[in-house]
Amino acid sequence: MPPGESCCLSTGLSIGSHCVPFPFSAYDGRKNFFTPSPIAKGDTKVHEFTISLPDPDPRPGVPVEEQGRRFKIQIKHVADIDLESIQQFCAGKRQAIQNMESMLTAFMSVNVLLRSPLHLNYTASGAQERRFFTMEDHVPISDGAVVAKGFAQ
Repeated sequence: MPPGESCCLSTGLSIGSHCVPFPFSAYDGRKNFFTPSPIAKGDTKVHEFTISLPDPDPRPGVPVEEQGRRFKIQIKHVADIDLESIQQFCAGKRQAIQNMESMLTAFMSVNVLLRSPLHLNYTASGAQERRFFTMEDHVPISDGAVVAKGFAQ
């Protein structure tokens, strides 16, 4: 899904005629999606749905159903994140050091959750998408380039 459109997953906004009901969650832009509460309904641990985005340039003579872009999304429960492992690691407890994978997964989830609001409010750039810019009060310079305010994380 395009980066600008993927934020709709985590805000619970409607996309086209679909409402994606996962508020307060974060998508890392690759394949991980974190939610503060379980998304499973009953025994179902996999959710699949298709999102259709309208075509910005409609083509005459082509049925509306065939225009636009469609994305098939599958959300599957993989693991529960233990945030206490970060506290144990910071306290220097031996348990956290022995269970390093759990601690690193928890740290990655916190990183994605903290960075998620930045993607909603700013334009991200760079290979790691750790530079954020806003076009408010930008200054045009020569050859069509602009200087914009921003910061790096």
